[in-house]
Amino acid sequence: MLRHFFRDRDAAGGRHVKVAQTLAGHHSAVFTLDVYADALPQQMDEAGEKVADVIIGARGSILVANSPTLH
Repeated sequence: MLRHFFRDRDAAGGRHVKVAQTLAGHHSAVFTLDVYADALPQQMDEAGEKVADVIIGARGSILVANSPTLH
């Protein structure tokens, strides 16, 4: 359980997955992510907020207002 806790914190803390893989002694970064990188509710909230910021920021922008119409 302690090992899982630390690997999960590595992923949640933004540590590069190759560093976490090496520290865990895994054969691949994919394995490390599959086993230890659970999506945390806080991370899901932050991702949703980032998407919302992009959408809200683009509304009324010159890029959206002047985008070509598809025919």
